[in-house]
Amino acid sequence: MIGLDSRDRGSTGDGRRVLIIDDDPAFAGTLFRVLKEEGYSADVAYRGGDGLEKSKKSTYDAFIIDIVLPDLSGTVVLARLRDAFPHAAKVMISGYPFAGEAVESLRAGADAYIIKPFDVRELLNALRRSINLHKARSLSRSR
Repeated sequence: MIGLDSRDRGSTGDGRRVLIIDDDPAFAGTLFRVLKEEGYSADVAYRGGDGLEKSKKSTYDAFIIDIVLPDLSGTVVLARLRDAFPHAAKVMISGYPFAGEAVESLRAGADAYIIKPFDVRELLNALRRSINLHKARSLSRSR
């Protein structure tokens, strides 16, 4: 567990704040710019532990997490974020097309699993769907 009660901080409400956790600076930088162009506010962490620390300090509506990170596996990061932030969307990305990883990620709470290289529209669509799904669930719980 990250050490933050998910009830203390929810999403930003507008669904537009995203944390990218990916160890490839060129890829993360490109994704950061694309998200900014699409109206998202984004931050980047290049290690899983750094992403977990950033998640304690800021509120995010979604996380984009690479499966292979230098310090923690993406699925470990996913599990910790899922437990701490159940109302945030989580999209896994990977350069390794292994079906087992996809199934494990989805079972661990990922909303989508996308294999690199991908068309950026595919990621944006998955991100929007995931954020909208979590917003709808939050609204139905609050009624």
